[in-house]
Amino acid sequence: RRHISRRLLYCVWQMSNQGMGDGTLKGYQEVVLEYLKTKSVDEIKPFSRPPIIVKDDISPLEGFQILAENNIRACPVWSDKDRNFIGTLDLRDVCKLFVEVKRQKKEQKAHQHKHFSAISENEEEKPAMPVDELVAEQNIKPDSYEIRKKGTNLVLETITKHPTIISDSTTLRYIAKMRVLKRFPHDTNLLSIADALAEGSHLVAIDGEGENSKNGINMVITQKMLFQVISPVLEKIKLRADSIMRSPVISVEASTNAFDAFVIMADKGISALAVTDEDGSLVHNTSSRDIKQWVAGPAEEGGNAVDITDMTIEDFVVQVRQSKPSVKTCATVCSVHKESEVGHAVKLLLRTGYHHMWVVETTDDGNIPVGLISITDIFRKFAHTR
Repeated sequence: RRHISRRLLYCVWQMSNQGMGDGTLKGYQEVVLEYLKTKSVDEIKPFSRPPIIVKDDISPLEGFQILAENNIRACPVWSDKDRNFIGTLDLRDVCKLFVEVKRQKKEQKAHQHKHFSAISENEEEKPAMPVDELVAEQNIKPDSYEIRKKGTNLVLETITKHPTIISDSTTLRYIAKMRVLKRFPHDTNLLSIADALAEGSHLVAIDGEGENSKNGINMVITQKMLFQVISPVLEKIKLRADSIMRSPVISVEASTNAFDAFVIMADKGISALAVTDEDGSLVHNTSSRDIKQWVAGPAEEGGNAVDITDMTIEDFVVQVRQSKPSVKTCATVCSVHKESEVGHAVKLLLRTGYHHMWVVETTDDGNIPVGLISITDIFRKFAHTR
């Protein structure tokens, strides 16, 4: 690690003498891309660990718990049937499945209410509609229904009451196929890796044989690993934070029901929400990081289960981070002012371990979130060739 750090610092020192481009977005892009071209996956090895792989014959909850217990956001999924990797399991999918279950239950209750109302009116009981006929009546596509049937009827129907859920029939095969696993040869440069990670993948796989290889994969590279490697260059970027942020911000008030907040995340396809007070000032943040802790459950002595059924999003954020005694207390939100430099934002992301932060503007009402910067955004702006 010391050897790698010296090489990185030397490269950064060279760039300092040559200048970080012309100070424009394009100039910084050119410097970062050139830097990535000169680096191979060997630069990542000091930050890597043996790949964690799950099989497609376990339940989605078991898969999500493996991610949470190993403190990772995603991992490759192997199929013994296909003798190949079929995709990636990603914690971002928890919200989508959870919301699907709740919606399905509401549809079922509405149908039951309609059914029993008809019984009352006709004064005679009709046989319950078979599931297949119900699916046909509601015009649910087979694939869509299978996703609901296999994943949501077990895993997230009772996820607020976990951790004890047992099933032999529910698998995560269909979930994994939603996210393609991108694989690269061992001699790939980091520019190709950055391109893949900039397009939304949380990890890519590096092929090869070795002491720690599993089913032909020698290592996985995550967004966080690559971010650590190229951070010495990114920290030198002096552009304003609001020049690369995404906006407008999607936020909810602290008093919002936690499930309603998850519905917004699922419907919008986002992995983070700003939580504000009644004046719109930023007070908390909730993201897949919290979901990761939530899915893990109170696995250790002294831990407390978090049931979100009737909980506000603020209570969820606070309680889920206190649910495990060993979890270190950290700030419930990470932010920078819009005038701050991108380099400063990079340092904060490294220090806190967050994958994103909010860009705020200070007003009489407090720190109002006006944008969002994530590691993916930084890759897209400075380390993406497309």
